[in-house]
Amino acid sequence: MKREKIRVLAMLAAFLLPLLALGVVLSRIHDRMAFVGRPPIPAGTRILILGDSHATDSLDPQRFGQACNFGSDGESYIHNYYKLRYAVRRLPSLRMIILPADLHSFSAFRSNRMLVTSEWARYVDYLEIGRLRGKWLHYARELLALRLFGFRGEYQRFLSCWLPGRCEPEVARIDRGFTPRPGFFIKKGRMERGRTRARRQLEGVDLFSPDMVLYFKSILDLAQRRGLTVILIRFPVTSEYLRVAERLMPIEDYYARIRAIAAAYPRVHLLERHGVLQAPAGRYFRDAQHLNLDGAAIFSDLIRADLEKLGLIEPEVQNQQ
Repeated sequence: MKREKIRVLAMLAAFLLPLLALGVVLSRIHDRMAFVGRPPIPAGTRILILGDSHATDSLDPQRFGQACNFGSDGESYIHNYYKLRYAVRRLPSLRMIILPADLHSFSAFRSNRMLVTSEWARYVDYLEIGRLRGKWLHYARELLALRLFGFRGEYQRFLSCWLPGRCEPEVARIDRGFTPRPGFFIKKGRMERGRTRARRQLEGVDLFSPDMVLYFKSILDLAQRRGLTVILIRFPVTSEYLRVAERLMPIEDYYARIRAIAAAYPRVHLLERHGVLQAPAGRYFRDAQHLNLDGAAIFSDLIRADLEKLGLIEPEVQNQQ
């Protein structure tokens, strides 16, 4: 009986192991065919822009000299930390990071969006996150499934990539950086759209999530160890978004808590630029909380001027292309 069990297990292993190995190979092939590698962060980069769509929509790295926008839509401080950890190992020239400090930056809304994906697996230590959250087994299981079946849910694209001319590799969304977008936040429906966005991000959630605080401090700790200056920016939002946010959270108390954390780090500066570009109404926004192409050009210059006043950027460096 014992020999029979061993024989059955051996046959099962002989059947499953090649399938698992095939899954790993196909997952890697899918990633290589579907996505090109991110454009390398330019050698000599001194300023690294991190953050979510506020940073990618609003800050043109060409207006800051030797800078690179390394943000992407939907990033939280968790993502920002792991991208920074990736960058500091490769950029001995790095001197400054720019990071959002917005009304939703510490919200559990951000923390709850920490998904395991093949794009982010290049940067994020999911097992470390699992250990810190007390969910190591969950993240280990998700990561294993990703390694074995990374093409799940994308079967059509995966199969089309085997046909000549049917699959154009693209830069992964999380690697696109500065992405200026046209459009105007026109009057029709403005209040409703602003209210919806504010509620989605701020209503019924912990506005100072322990996860976000932990990783925010981790960013500041890493920056301090590396001798980096940290620029925190409160990005502009429309008055429609702000009025709803004022009813959902004590904004002054919220920023007082951020300042209290930052006060322990001598090279951290908070730029509160949320009140700019409000007139004419909607002219410089593409939606309730994101600048459009024209707004990004003006806002980039405003932040550049702020950095000059702080003595962090020299004019001749700013104007280099």
